[in-house]
Amino acid sequence: MTGSKMTTMTLKDMRAARERGETKSDLDRVQQMVRDGIAPAEDEDSPNAAASMRAEIEKRRRGRSSGSEQKVQVPFATIARYWTTSSPLAKDGKRG
Repeated sequence: MTGSKMTTMTLKDMRAARERGETKSDLDRVQQMVRDGIAPAEDEDSPNAAASMRAEIEKRRRGRSSGSEQKVQVPFATIARYWTTSSPLAKDGKRG
């Protein structure tokens, strides 16, 4: 991945460096941009990535499943009724 690298600092070390102002991240600037409603610039390697990620996030927020299969909820009473009337055991009359 671009920009990914191994770190030898522990979480405690990283927090201490941030408190001392030694951080190299621009988290404060990014958080301010989010509060101001400023969208990030399009990525030149993948210009459509931000739009597709936003669309996927909106889909998940609306409660749709992330999978492609449609999920159906079946009441237990329906399943019980099937097994007591339609199953091979019910027809033979050999219920346990």
